[in-house]
Amino acid sequence: MVTVYSKRYLDEYDIIDKSYHYPKNPNAKLERDTLARQLRKEGWTVKTKKMSFQDLGFGDSYTLFAERKKPSPQPDFVKAVQSHRNGISGNHFYSVFFDHIMDGKTHELIAVVIPGQGNCFIVSKNDPEICWRGDHFEKELKEAVAQWVSKKFNVPLEKSRKELE
Repeated sequence: MVTVYSKRYLDEYDIIDKSYHYPKNPNAKLERDTLARQLRKEGWTVKTKKMSFQDLGFGDSYTLFAERKKPSPQPDFVKAVQSHRNGISGNHFYSVFFDHIMDGKTHELIAVVIPGQGNCFIVSKNDPEICWRGDHFEKELKEAVAQWVSKKFNVPLEKSRKELE
């Protein structure tokens, strides 16, 4: 079965749509239920169904549909920015402490921003097991770093932006 989603829906939500078939997969129900539990712990909304095709000579089909609203693509409040190097002449990077509000809850996050495209990594300050997609925040965090560099080192904002590209 093919499900079609609108572009607007896919822009707002991450989705998982899976089917498990018994007897082709003897652990179909167990695998579906295990994934459903894991996704619920991570904040996904999960719906499961069982469809039976016994009269047609087929087995059972266990389906899972999960959705989660994507985080807003910007930090809500940048608390601090600091520059670092790995050793005396190592690679340059920045750490950014910021808050992000999602589903009415404030998350304290830490980002590591490295110059170059796709080099933004985010973890939760309070729960290191939870990580966030850096690409959702990269543009705004690099802008915050550029403004910090511009003020701290008295360089033009455009120059500090260019160095982060």
